[in-house]
Amino acid sequence: MPCLMFARTDVAGAYRWNAQTSAWKQVVTSNSMPAAYVIPGTYRGVDSIVGAPSNANIAYMAYQGQIFKSSDRGESWIATTFNSKNVRMGPNSEARQEGERLQVDPNNSSVVYFGAMDGSPWMTADAGATWIQVNGIPAGVGDHGVNTVKFDPASGTTNGKTNVIFVTCNRSGVWK
Repeated sequence: MPCLMFARTDVAGAYRWNAQTSAWKQVVTSNSMPAAYVIPGTYRGVDSIVGAPSNANIAYMAYQGQIFKSSDRGESWIATTFNSKNVRMGPNSEARQEGERLQVDPNNSSVVYFGAMDGSPWMTADAGATWIQVNGIPAGVGDHGVNTVKFDPASGTTNGKTNVIFVTCNRSGVWK
């Protein structure tokens, strides 16, 4: 499925590009989201949304303090266990244009990192069944926190995971 692209907005959800119709399709709807996350009349934005480079059917989305997973290109979403982490998200915050906080390992669609606004990054190696906070990387400063996560696919893999990732933290630099 070439040309799989997602776009997020700060107040009205997220979209997937449909190359056949040359149009964007809304992927955050009352039909695609779990009922507990459908709040009529609100316009909540998506903090981050990314597809898995190794599997075009898989996508992850940070939305309403939760991280969701889709196995059908965003047609439907399930909540991961991330919600229990109480991590603040800010799709309409000052930091919304700094980069993608959420990234999927290009070699393993079950490995996902999320750069928190108010703490060190979080990661899952089991597609969101469990999340752990990554030690050794500072939280960053202010509402910006950990604002970009990027994998280096040329670095090779160990045990099915990409060897090198880069993380930017507001006022504390780039971490490898």
